[in-house]
Amino acid sequence: MAAITSATRPAAAAKPTVDHLTRKALVSAICKDVPIPATLADRVLTSLALTTYAAVKRGQRVTLTGFGTWERRTRKARTARNPRTGEPIKVKKANVPAFKPGTTFKQVVAGGRKLPMPAWKTSSASSRGSGVGTAAARTQRAAASASASTRSSASQGRGSAASRPSRRRSAAKPSPAASPSKPRRGSSSSSGGGGGGRGRAPRKS
Repeated sequence: MAAITSATRPAAAAKPTVDHLTRKALVSAICKDVPIPATLADRVLTSLALTTYAAVKRGQRVTLTGFGTWERRTRKARTARNPRTGEPIKVKKANVPAFKPGTTFKQVVAGGRKLPMPAWKTSSASSRGSGVGTAAARTQRAAASASASTRSSASQGRGSAASRPSRRRSAAKPSPAASPSKPRRGSSSSSGGGGGGRGRAPRKS
């Protein structure tokens, strides 16, 4: 019988590696998806966990639509067996947390649905797509406003030019109040102060 050597021995199947997403890696992934500091993302995760703890402890359900629901379930008192010795063990009644995955979560994991895109990414993509049209519309509006202002300034200039001759004519014509008054007859006064009235010729002697 031929000896089995390492060359003829079949290679052992490699153990599948399971990737583990730690808290640090999760924070890093969030920061890549949403432009926020790592400290802020870590605080949000902590707040989410603490809020879920308190709500489930009170008996409330925490639901994220599409992702899943956290809830409290009550296990009744029962009798179990020790797997080593087989002896019966009494298990007391206890409240335990439970997670029920949502429909979207199930479909994505099963491969029947693509990973959904967040709302802020779809809005940013649509805004980038319409950026060219928006810039062109802004340019057209700016050109229209500039032409309108040019027309209004030109019309104002023509109106002011038309009003200038009338102003010149009105300035050349003296007003009645400014015309000098005519001297009255017999109202000439002498420097000697001989009195007013009509002047009489001297009598011949």
